[in-house]
This record gives sequence, structure tokens and C-alpha cells, in this order.
Amino acid sequence: MDAVNQMEQLLAVKKRRESRIRQRISQSEQQIQQIQRQQQQSMQRRGILRTSWQQANRQQHPVPQGKLYRLQQQLSDFYQQDQEITQQQQTLQQQLADTIAVRQQQQHLLRRNRVEQEKLTYVLEESL
Repeated sequence: MDAVNQMEQLLAVKKRRESRIRQRISQSEQQIQQIQRQQQQSMQRRGILRTSWQQANRQQHPVPQGKLYRLQQQLSDFYQQDQEITQQQQTLQQQLADTIAVRQQQQHLLRRNRVEQEKLTYVLEESL
């Protein structure tokens, strides 16, 4: 009976572990959704920026000297913002890949834990 009691306790521990793993999987899925929303927002900002950039490039030529400096500064600002968006998108892509890897690892742990629980359940049923 002592061995049966220990197996029941082990099964209870495995069930609690399953619950924690499921919670981490859920958190990873929420992070993935958040990162994907951030990626969409970043792409929208880039689209708006590019439209503004194209409009600025359509200036009538020749540009008067006073407007030329402002136009150059504006185009430089557009370029800088585009570079920042590119860096942000690369960072988000890496975060997404890392989070997906964590979720996959947790799913693997969950499957393994479920198999171990099934084995313990079978042994407990056979010993009773």
C-alpha cells in the first residue's frame, strides 16, 4: 500500500506540473499575439511614413534654396524613422521566434508529462 500511496502522490505532483506548463503555454500564446499586434502596428507606421516620404519627394523642381534645406532635413528624418522601424521589426521578429521556441518546448514538456501520468495511472489501476 505504501508504494501505491507514493505513486498517487507522484501522480498528483505531475498533475500540478501539467497545470503550470499549461499556464506557461497560455502566457507564451498571449506574448505571441502581442508581438504580432506590435508587428502590424509597426508595418502600419512604415506605410504612413513611406506615403509621407513619397509626397515629400514629389516636390516641384527646382526647389527654392530656403525650402531645399527643410526638404533635405525632412527626407533625412524620414530615413532615420525608417531605420528605427526596421530595427524594431527585426527585434520583434527575434522576440517572436524566441517565444515560439519557448511555447514549443513547453508543449513538448506537456506531452511528456501526460505520457508519464498515463503510465502512472495504468500502474495504479493494475495494482488495485
